[in-house]
Amino acid sequence: MLVVAELRGDGQMEKMGVEAQFEAGLGGVRREEPVPLLLDIGADIDGAFALVYALLSPGIRLVGVTTSGGDLPARQAADNALRLIRLCEPGYEVPVAAGEDGERELAAAGTAGGKSGGGPDGRSGSGAGDGEDNGRFGLGDALLAPSSQAPLPESAASFLARAAAARPGELTLALAGRASNWPAALALEPATAARFREAIAAGGTVLAPGDVSPMAESRFHGDPRAAAALLETADRLTVVGLDAARRALLAGPDLALAAKLAREPRRRRAAELLRRLQAYRAGRLLATGFPLGAVPLHATLGVLAAEDPSLFSFRTWRARVESGPGLTSGTVVADRRDTPAAASGRAVRFAMDADGPRAVKRFLSVFVQ
Repeated sequence: MLVVAELRGDGQMEKMGVEAQFEAGLGGVRREEPVPLLLDIGADIDGAFALVYALLSPGIRLVGVTTSGGDLPARQAADNALRLIRLCEPGYEVPVAAGEDGERELAAAGTAGGKSGGGPDGRSGSGAGDGEDNGRFGLGDALLAPSSQAPLPESAASFLARAAAARPGELTLALAGRASNWPAALALEPATAARFREAIAAGGTVLAPGDVSPMAESRFHGDPRAAAALLETADRLTVVGLDAARRALLAGPDLALAAKLAREPRRRRAAELLRRLQAYRAGRLLATGFPLGAVPLHATLGVLAAEDPSLFSFRTWRARVESGPGLTSGTVVADRRDTPAAASGRAVRFAMDADGPRAVKRFLSVFVQ
């Protein structure tokens, strides 16, 4: 553990260094009441899992959803979020704001993102060129009923800045997609970086191999400048990357059982949908190192880290993200030396391991309550 200890006058050991700085900023033990959470997602299956869990968990109070671009535009992600909120019926209003598509223009941007209407069920875009791992509209080709709720008339960046200013030190921000909305929010109001109680990014990797390059994870690689800005400016940042995600693997039969045991129709519907999405995603992970039929709960782990940090083992290092072009783009560079250099970046807490069985059990528990 990267800790420097001093002997205090009362004989107790006082923890100093980068870990102590991070923990002191959190202000003590996690509160017992539901965590007020702002969730940022993309239009993908992983983000859908995170959103459904946040909507159903009694330990989360979802203050709002913002969306970022990825294989599909941010406004498609907003449409998906509204449909998922309708499906889950959380019992309270959850505002949704569409945000940034990021610095990298994808092949789908000119087709799926550049036209209105066009989808067979009224969704935006034609779907041509969409990321094959998540389906035509980002939900494994599942067709959900549209919502009567509309996205907010303000940008995701504006909503993030406004929400943080209204409740300084109270809200946790979980970034389950690319971090594209973070620098945009800071451009509107620089003080936003210090107003969240904590920011948690489901992305990156320190020691585990990358999933899009030898050392980079897809979310950080997809918008490396935004990821770099996040690590450079966030006051209290936790990164839950592939180091932890490879430990929490969800199998299809688990969701089938959850759907069977669910007592409420809304929880049964949600479990059945995620079972279909899990099967869709698992079929596209056959070439990876994950076990056959298993899907990592990556984005959901960011929400779980906000709700129950005891599921994880953390290490705190000074770190930055490589934002230039080339093979290392999006790579996390953590200074793991005993005496880290201040120039290596701000203190960032990394989830280096997870209690996978406990995390999966907690995820499934929301469907059978």
